[in-house]
Amino acid sequence: MTDTNLGASAGYDNARVAPGDLPTIAALDFTDLAPGYGRMLMALCGAVYVTVSVIVTILYHLSDDAHGQFPLYAPLLGLFVIFADVFVYLHFHHRACGYALRERDLHYKHGVLWQALVSLPFTRVQHVEVERGPIERLFGLATLKFFTAGGGSADMKIPGLLSADATKLRNFVLQQAGADDDDV
Repeated sequence: MTDTNLGASAGYDNARVAPGDLPTIAALDFTDLAPGYGRMLMALCGAVYVTVSVIVTILYHLSDDAHGQFPLYAPLLGLFVIFADVFVYLHFHHRACGYALRERDLHYKHGVLWQALVSLPFTRVQHVEVERGPIERLFGLATLKFFTAGGGSADMKIPGLLSADATKLRNFVLQQAGADDDDV
């Protein structure tokens, strides 16, 4: 097969793109999530640790082996090590997340060990939702959820946005999606 534009005569152009000409992820200017998102993750981790530690302590004291062969510090130390690891992971997770807003699309990167990049062109957006749970409201944050045609769940979620920024971003995306519809 030759390297010609087979559809060029019918008014359809589909030129070849060389792999070296592709844009790189480094070319995107990512915006960090709100610092309050990291604090919220750490606070949730700490609250879960304290809750689990209290439950373990109560169960230990209610058990028949209380003050026996199995000392209380062993499970509490194990819990501390587990939650310290989770705490460190959440710190790096927060720093690994970010979004890049462009004229016609939005990109969201996340993940420490398993990294992912989700890209969403505005022409695909059907609905955008700002979600604020009770803990997010406490920290002044929101999650932005993007829906495209054919799906019942959100195709992209960006957590850890300041509430005002989430609303502005939602309005911008909906405006651009509507402008793209008008251009078609």
